[in-house]
Amino acid sequence: MILQLPISLREEEDIFIAFCPVFHVETQGESMEEALNNIKGALESFLDDEKVQSEYHEVLHDYSIPDFEIVDVVVHEKPGVHKN
Repeated sequence: MILQLPISLREEEDIFIAFCPVFHVETQGESMEEALNNIKGALESFLDDEKVQSEYHEVLHDYSIPDFEIVDVVVHEKPGVHKN
């Protein structure tokens, strides 16, 4: 099962901050790649937590999601937003 979760990425001073609004998980890194790798690891840990699984049990059961593994992070730019 693949989860497609929205991740926002912003740069503040000399760090990049990655945020998943669905689960309110936030990480940072010195580069965009590091911040995205960190959010991937943070979401894996978050979703592996028994308390989280219990709290979201009905949602997980409804969607028949037996296990979680985040295999990649894909960045989709919003229309009209360009990289510098």
